[in-house]
Amino acid sequence: MSSRFTGFWFRQHFYTTPYSSGNLSYLEICKMQNRKSEMRQVALLRRNGAFAQNHTAGEKLAQWFPQSIKATGTIVAGYIPIGSEIDPLPLMRELRGQGAKLCLPRVNLAYNSLGFHLYEFGDALTTSAFGISEPSPNQEKVTPQLLLVPLLAFDKKCNRLGYGKGFYDRAISELKGIHEVIAIGLAYAAQEFNFVPNEPHDQKLDWVMTEAQSINREAEVQMVNK
Repeated sequence: MSSRFTGFWFRQHFYTTPYSSGNLSYLEICKMQNRKSEMRQVALLRRNGAFAQNHTAGEKLAQWFPQSIKATGTIVAGYIPIGSEIDPLPLMRELRGQGAKLCLPRVNLAYNSLGFHLYEFGDALTTSAFGISEPSPNQEKVTPQLLLVPLLAFDKKCNRLGYGKGFYDRAISELKGIHEVIAIGLAYAAQEFNFVPNEPHDQKLDWVMTEAQSINREAEVQMVNK
């Protein structure tokens, strides 16, 4: 099994401790989690299909980076794609060329969290026991201002459905406690749903970028057919 798909197994199956769901009742929590579980199955099928049919989606997505966001001097957290995730590397190269600094996440299982370490294209990556490519822990740890976030499903209000482990929800929440952060979800257009269930701990994205459009949560404006 390739590292792309071994790592995907980890994101899907490992460490299922949920977030607190605020004031929702136990029945409401169960219903919400069931809806999310069913949507994840459908979303994964959609994403797998898009991955198989569009091998240049990552390059197309890179053209949709919002011009209102300045990359120069910004620390951008990317990721190495796993499974059928859309490829963020073309966008990461573009942002690096504009003067951004790049970093990648490392999973800290002891704290069920993500840490971010500086990364340059060409740096050696370590492979975790679960097949995820990560930067060396010896690389400088940083707090990014811009996060590129993988996902399974999204809607026009920039609600995000992830893998259910809460890593990025926690990371976004923690970073917001340090400084302003912009979270951009990356996806295929086929991963859009009319409505994505949202619990109190779920962090909304600021933007969603696909191979066909960018969606801004604040302006609720879609930019199509660039």
